[in-house]
Amino acid sequence: MAGGRKRRKKRSKVSKKKPLLSICMIVRDEEENLPGCLEDFGPVADQIVVVDTGSTDRTVDVARRYGAEVHHHPWQDDFAEARNRSLNYARGRMILWVDADDRLEPGVAETLRRELLANEGKAVYLVVRMLEPGGAVTQSYQLRAFPNNPTIRFEGRVHEQATYAVERLKISAVHLPIEIIHTGYQDAEALRGKLFRNRKIVEEQIAQDPDDLFAHYMLARTLDGLGEDEASAQWCARLLDHPKARMETREFILHAQALLATYHCRRGAVDEGRRLLEELVARAPEFALGRLLLGKLAVKSGSLVEACHALLPILEDEPKPSLIPVDPGEIIYKANRYLGAALMGLGQWGEASGCLERALELRPDDQEARLWLGESLLKGGRLDEAEKAFLACDGTNHPTFWLKLGTIALRRDDLDLAEERFKAAAAVGLDSAQLYNNFGLLMARQGRWEEAERNYGLALERQPDMMESLLNMGHGLMSQGRWREVEGFFLRALAHEPELLDARLAAAAFAFGRGELARARELADQLWRALAPNEQKDQPPPSDPSSLFLRLGRWLQDRGRGQLAELCDNLVSSITN
Repeated sequence: MAGGRKRRKKRSKVSKKKPLLSICMIVRDEEENLPGCLEDFGPVADQIVVVDTGSTDRTVDVARRYGAEVHHHPWQDDFAEARNRSLNYARGRMILWVDADDRLEPGVAETLRRELLANEGKAVYLVVRMLEPGGAVTQSYQLRAFPNNPTIRFEGRVHEQATYAVERLKISAVHLPIEIIHTGYQDAEALRGKLFRNRKIVEEQIAQDPDDLFAHYMLARTLDGLGEDEASAQWCARLLDHPKARMETREFILHAQALLATYHCRRGAVDEGRRLLEELVARAPEFALGRLLLGKLAVKSGSLVEACHALLPILEDEPKPSLIPVDPGEIIYKANRYLGAALMGLGQWGEASGCLERALELRPDDQEARLWLGESLLKGGRLDEAEKAFLACDGTNHPTFWLKLGTIALRRDDLDLAEERFKAAAAVGLDSAQLYNNFGLLMARQGRWEEAERNYGLALERQPDMMESLLNMGHGLMSQGRWREVEGFFLRALAHEPELLDARLAAAAFAFGRGELARARELADQLWRALAPNEQKDQPPPSDPSSLFLRLGRWLQDRGRGQLAELCDNLVSSITN
């Protein structure tokens, strides 16, 4: 990090000639932060202006030691007023404003100076990377440099902006991918103190100017940072209800709507949250945060196609830093994550795997996404890659981890390893229908039918409509010749999934056996249309059930569906017996 490297002992050199670039700062009690800032930014400037608003430590001495011009001005609870005071002392043709807790990475100062001089006369937006408590990071563009023009002044008592003055003067703007690192928000306790300070100031500003929409937005964000969700939502709603807000699509207004939607979803008013997000995406389809929140909500509510429609455009035109403090990398990561989840739900395993792999490139520690990746690779038949993904998880105490690894071993017919892994899943607390179903499959393959039947039964106790266990139990009972017990399992499966061929085959045979000819004929017609070659689809199926199932079995065998063909043979045997 920029702030952690060894300090140079030499003081920064500030030009005595007519300055091209002036750095303007306001400070108070910053003797700890100021040396790092002036070390980093000193090479950028021909003049450094420091306005001290009442320091009681050695801030002034530090600033002078680095060649800064120090001016004193009493603090008026107004950041714009103090910053504008610093601008009054600037003599450079371009002004760059910085805070004492701003830093640059090594080597960036020379690039920054060169680019500011190359863009003289323009409003220059730089990327500000804010380091927050817990290692969180947000990024946004900030207007940090502009021409030295007496009509360009800051507005707003807190979170002051020179943007409005630049826009009124129609000064052309340029956005440079040069980062300033803001370190002042890393300490949670110090950040909370700043939020309380800002709340008081911005409330006073709104009292003076009730139509200041940006102040409404900053108060909502401040309250959100203090954990006062309901009050934050109220200020977002006031902002959005203002007639001016309905006519503008400034990013802070869009962000306020996103914050309000998030609040409603968090408190359970999902329909209202969805309405706000759908309106937001329709109003500003390029606003990536709105699309992300709508896509995430759609995934959680099971609207998977809607989720894909919301999330795909984010990845087709990846967001860049904007004027709101949202990390575009975080948006890209989450868009890949939730799109991967949606595609898994739609059974598009290859596409899902690609999205999840990209998400993990950005956030390798996302264990849930890694489990999803393993699942999508497993479902897609890529067993080696799936096993590698699962083994990369820190999941030895996660039941799903062992279940999936056991499934891979079972698919490879490594029955001893599969049993070991399924037992490990049970040992860490997994008590799911899928685990017992897989135990049943394992036991059946080992010829331990009584144990297989018991495990299928345990699976169906936990999930009575589990299709896989119903069919496994039905096929297992048939293999044991227990035909009277088979019907119930296949009919239960058919009730949940009418298109299942094996269940329909069995149901047709049982209907014939009971003499329910109308039902038997209906099922036979469905099977015939599903399986007959095109030239025979219009022909009526054989009226004799044995002939019908022999014909169906032959077609299934021709299609490589040997297990279902064998089922037809078993059904013929049961009918003839």
